[in-house]
Amino acid sequence: MIAALTGEIAGTKERSYCHIPVVNAILAEKAQVCAAAGIGLAVDLDLPPSLSVEQMHLCSILGNMLDNAISSCEKIRHADTPTINIKSMVDGGYLFIKMVNPSAEPPKGAATGRGYGFRILTDLAARYGGDYKAEYLDGIYTVMLSLRAVGEA
Repeated sequence: MIAALTGEIAGTKERSYCHIPVVNAILAEKAQVCAAAGIGLAVDLDLPPSLSVEQMHLCSILGNMLDNAISSCEKIRHADTPTINIKSMVDGGYLFIKMVNPSAEPPKGAATGRGYGFRILTDLAARYGGDYKAEYLDGIYTVMLSLRAVGEA
């Protein structure tokens, strides 16, 4: 009985992906969506709490990127579990975020630059003096975003 109770308590504990609680909440929600859909999620984030990027903008960026990746992975029917990999790091005053996921085809709007998500990510990158790039090659979709992370935004 104690072992069962310990397992239930451990199941309610929120995983810490970074030092920013609201980002952890978004990632925890998306991790549950991935788990329910049979999608792997590998997260390696370096998001110090002192970033000049607004936390809600980080949530918008990560949420948008993950929603698109989850949608792509849900369309794939392989024997292997599709996995979304997301990594970030701060270097030279910039925050770099990279997400890689399998995709049966390029996401809609990605090739033309007309998708709603494309505009959100492009606008936020520009707001923080950074850049947004997306690439589809051999069934792999890669999104890279840079944002000025130190100083005034």
